[in-house]
Amino acid sequence: MNFWGGIMADILLKDLWKIFKSRGEVVEAVKGINLHVMNGELVVLLGPSGCGKTTTLRMIAGLEKPTFGSVFIDGENVTKLTARQRDIAFVFQSYALYPHLTVYQNVEFPLKAQGMSKDVISKRVKEVMDFLGIWEFKDKYPSNLDSGAQQKVAIARAIVRKPKAFLLDEPLSNLDAKVREYTRAELKRLHMDINITTIYVTHDQIEAMSLADRIVVMKLGEIQQVGKPREVYENPNNLFVANFIGSPGMNFFRVVKDGNYLILEDYRINVNELKKYRRILSGMNDGEMILGIRPEYIKLSNSRNGWQVKIDLVEPLGFEKIVDFLGKRTSGKLRTLKRVNLKPGDEVRILFDIEKIRLFDPKTGWNLLRMDQVDEVKVS
Repeated sequence: MNFWGGIMADILLKDLWKIFKSRGEVVEAVKGINLHVMNGELVVLLGPSGCGKTTTLRMIAGLEKPTFGSVFIDGENVTKLTARQRDIAFVFQSYALYPHLTVYQNVEFPLKAQGMSKDVISKRVKEVMDFLGIWEFKDKYPSNLDSGAQQKVAIARAIVRKPKAFLLDEPLSNLDAKVREYTRAELKRLHMDINITTIYVTHDQIEAMSLADRIVVMKLGEIQQVGKPREVYENPNNLFVANFIGSPGMNFFRVVKDGNYLILEDYRINVNELKKYRRILSGMNDGEMILGIRPEYIKLSNSRNGWQVKIDLVEPLGFEKIVDFLGKRTSGKLRTLKRVNLKPGDEVRILFDIEKIRLFDPKTGWNLLRMDQVDEVKVS
């Protein structure tokens, strides 16, 4: 059923700041964010608690006033407009349903507030509730529904008036794991069907990777990286992004560049094999840097050229296992199939997938490939 036919809009944030002042303390919650969310795109703001993602969302919605900077919706500067004037729907973490109203009455509420006719209201409410599979609950009260169904009611109420954009603040955080997984898939399907411009806030990187057209990784009020999920996963701008994205996160090892080799204990990597970094490394002096490699790109090997390590811990995870290993002075994790027979105390040799190695500056934490673009990266 194609009930949507709504108007969509792009969203542009220009030099957006939010500074809170309380009892003499100044908190810079958002620091000069620049971001363009394109028409029909689903963008996820991802980061730990306190990184400024919810504050950014609230400024887009008109629930917070920026200290500096501007918000544009479909080319119009809406910075001084109220939330009601922006024609944007907001879904909260807490659902915010009216407990004294039935499911049907909750969903129709924004249409009644706009003064729409009864015929239009009944038609649109029926279409949206059918689409989300909650029509059978129309006469029930929110307290009689499970958390997943309550969240669907909140979503139905948000989209029933066909807003220009859809903002969601941690909408799945109150759901248990199984319901969360199901509802996440439903949200993905919803976006594919109605293609509404959507900004979604979460601290859960699995949600971000599975839902987003693009991910905006934030830390301490600043954007660290903007990109498609796979791009952010494979080519993180810095150590923070590399560690935050992925479960487990990327391994980090301190290595020494010595002529044409990177040396990690008894493991030597030829610089000339690192195609992405070969030009940069050729112009660098010898010294320390940080090598990053994801657990799935570390392989067991019989080669004498491998790094000799000892197995410390094996975590079975169904079809695969996560293996903790110890070098002489450092440790890491690798991911392998369940059929691979490993136990604590085993001594093995491992090799890194050369194409998947990432190198970081030990002082700044930035990927060596991004060192010349740090200012540009922060405002992508």
